[in-house]
Amino acid sequence: MGIVKGCRIFATKAQVEKKKEVKKPGKKLIFGRFKPRFFLIVGILIIIIVGIFFLFNIQLGPPSTSTILSCTANSCQTGYYCSSFGACLKSVCGDGICSTQEKANNSCPIDCGCGSGYVLNKYTNQCQMSLTISNANITTVVDNYLHQNKINGTITNITNGYYGSQSVKEVFVNCALPNVNFPCQMTFYINSTIQIINVTRTD
Repeated sequence: MGIVKGCRIFATKAQVEKKKEVKKPGKKLIFGRFKPRFFLIVGILIIIIVGIFFLFNIQLGPPSTSTILSCTANSCQTGYYCSSFGACLKSVCGDGICSTQEKANNSCPIDCGCGSGYVLNKYTNQCQMSLTISNANITTVVDNYLHQNKINGTITNITNGYYGSQSVKEVFVNCALPNVNFPCQMTFYINSTIQIINVTRTD
């Protein structure tokens, strides 16, 4: 309690000291714990690390072409091929690469294809002799089918193909109606005896 002199109340020395302590501003904290100096140090360290990374990256540079290309077509062992990026890779049938060994042994037609007069059966991975049927006979068979089923259609293409394990002629027919925007296509599979074994239609 202060001392009363006249009408004035004077604070004691202890009260004055306590008041000063209350008004004394404390140091500001970030997130309640860390001081601004901490974030400054962390930021400087990040900049230094990033700078060192870019410095070493520029000095090393990209690897030279001589380092990448380490093999040639004849340097790989049997059963392997030299890839476009210079590594010897194991040749696997069906990988889309016709290796020297596959071509020499005719062991993988799906990668190396078939010769003239043959058709590749992708299901059996075998080359089958393509059919020799005149387009006139094929056209007659297809036109008869279209007429009997009252379908307006025009043959657009005849190719060699396969159906199951047998070689066939694939005949593509445009069956779209005139003045109609919806597409329509029929595919005829004709065997060696000029018989239609299957017909598919998309419309």
